[in-house]
Amino acid sequence: MSIPESNNAGKEKVVVRRPLGATTLSCSPLGFGGYRISRSVDAHRAAMRRFLSLGGNLIDTSANYGLGDSELLCGEVLREVDRESVVIVTKAGYIQGQNKITATQQGTADLVKFAPDVWHCIHPAFLRDQFELSCARLGVNRIDVFLLHNPEYFLKDAANRGADTASARAEFYRRITGAFEFLEELVAAGKLAWYGVSSNTFGSADGPEHVSLKTCLDCAQQSGANHHFRVVQLPLNLLETGPATLRVEAGKTALEFARGEGLAVLVNRPLNAIVGGRLIRLADQEDRPSSPEAAAGALDRLAQHEASFSSQFDFPLLGGGLGASGWLAPLVEDMPSLEEFRAAVTHAFTPAANTWLLNADRTLSGKSQYSSWRAEFGKRLDLTLAALQDQTASSLHKRARAVRNALERAGLAPSSNSLSQLALATILNLPGVSCVLNGMRTPAYVDDSFGALSVELPDALRLLEKMGSDPIF
Repeated sequence: MSIPESNNAGKEKVVVRRPLGATTLSCSPLGFGGYRISRSVDAHRAAMRRFLSLGGNLIDTSANYGLGDSELLCGEVLREVDRESVVIVTKAGYIQGQNKITATQQGTADLVKFAPDVWHCIHPAFLRDQFELSCARLGVNRIDVFLLHNPEYFLKDAANRGADTASARAEFYRRITGAFEFLEELVAAGKLAWYGVSSNTFGSADGPEHVSLKTCLDCAQQSGANHHFRVVQLPLNLLETGPATLRVEAGKTALEFARGEGLAVLVNRPLNAIVGGRLIRLADQEDRPSSPEAAAGALDRLAQHEASFSSQFDFPLLGGGLGASGWLAPLVEDMPSLEEFRAAVTHAFTPAANTWLLNADRTLSGKSQYSSWRAEFGKRLDLTLAALQDQTASSLHKRARAVRNALERAGLAPSSNSLSQLALATILNLPGVSCVLNGMRTPAYVDDSFGALSVELPDALRLLEKMGSDPIF
């Protein structure tokens, strides 16, 4: 994805810290999202350093991000700065990788096996293990904020099994209470300052998977008035407006309720909206002249050539018969950005295609017509990839343009700011938002994001309400 030159380059804004709810901590309005960062990528390390140099001080990560690699990178960079100047937020709950093997061997209690690759647990014994591993990876002996990571998987699993909703919720909040009691022990031991919950269903419509802020607070209050449940994390953006617009918490929105109770709100996915099961990237995209017909034609010609392969040679096509054309066809609709498209081609399709070609060469190199078929395949594949990339860019540009048009219909004057800056600024200016977490994986992303701090939107809530009622897609 093409990142526009930051509007704040060369005139960096002084970052004014905000109270992190009723905690004793203060934070920058923008937080560094540690999802999909890795020690193996120099740009990720440079981005975190740039974030800190501009006055950012809240870093959000999780035990399952990169199977711990995100925390390790955070720990390496944190050793370069004053530890007390940075607010560290991490999370636990997912069971993946080595954790699945350990959980199976140890017989971990209260496992939620939602899917083969998604297990979950918030039992105190599991949380203790995860907390200690996070401390080791981060290189700290005390964590500022520790969150239960998407505990609603229990409710999703119960709903999928057809369990009674009332009984499932009672058990769910029993488990939340038990987790909170354990986290209070960590606070008493001086290992943890504050805790909370990160949930994708805070502020959502009151369905079977909804997690109630009020009920979570009730669970914490069983430990007494001096409990340390003070931070929540939820998704909120221009197209997913529920936490700011739906009154599902004792007649209040999630933001209103949190603000009234002194709960800090960390917003995630400010630029990645999920609409109708499709991810919409709220950022400007490259515009390339293209047409669906050109991409479809290239795919069709590639498919025809692959059909000729099947008629000539006794060897399965790529992907067990799917072929390169079948593998590539869904990419245009599924990709939220050109970066994602290129990553899918580079890291998934190309290795599989190269392996298939290597095996085909070994088996068919002596066959008549194979060399000419292979040469033509390479040409058609290159043309198809180019056409699909252009079509992806064109489709993404149209989506971004539609969001800009909706913002203008909602009352925002045409702006030279990037769409990502306008999207971030809207959430940054909402009452009750403590910090907006953004996945800034390059210094250019960091600069663009900090440009949002200079965008003033005094009536951001009204703007968001209008966006939520506009059927953009």
